[in-house]
Amino acid sequence: MANPSDNLADLIGQMPDPDQRGMYCTNIDKEKIETAIAEIHQGGRKNIKGIIDMLVEPGKGDDVKARYALHALGLHHCKLDDDKISRQFAKTLASQLADRPKAVQAYLVQELQAFGGKEVVAELAALLTDEDICEPAAMALVAIREGAAEQLRDALPKAKGKSRLTIVQNLGVVRDTDSVPELGKAAK
Repeated sequence: MANPSDNLADLIGQMPDPDQRGMYCTNIDKEKIETAIAEIHQGGRKNIKGIIDMLVEPGKGDDVKARYALHALGLHHCKLDDDKISRQFAKTLASQLADRPKAVQAYLVQELQAFGGKEVVAELAALLTDEDICEPAAMALVAIREGAAEQLRDALPKAKGKSRLTIVQNLGVVRDTDSVPELGKAAK
């Protein structure tokens, strides 16, 4: 019997290669990719984590196919129109944020911006005081909307520097009137 991680690597290997410009406009075998993504989906949480384990910091290796597969898997879940599967995908992504390089965390947060919902706002909020990740975390919260204002408001008193500015800007974006007193203090 084949090792499941070998099978996942084979499925990831079926993702397209970008052209010299980094674009995916030629040589896309849609049926082959959709079949591979459907098989990855069958592996559930274990395969999602396996893909995430393939992600690396820029300059530390080639993870373009893993990134493609993770995003395509998110799109696949959207097409299934099953909230439970979509929430589980987002929760799995959020559960993998800790102990990852900052660039990988930022990528996972971008994916949560596209595929996350209220089930991941607490994990995103935990990143608001991290100057390296605060901006993508705030953007993801704003995209999710539900619960964003409360998380941004709660993080404001603890935030410093770039994180504080990012939170203030995004409280404006979500038009949170409950944060006006704290924003007044910040303006001084």
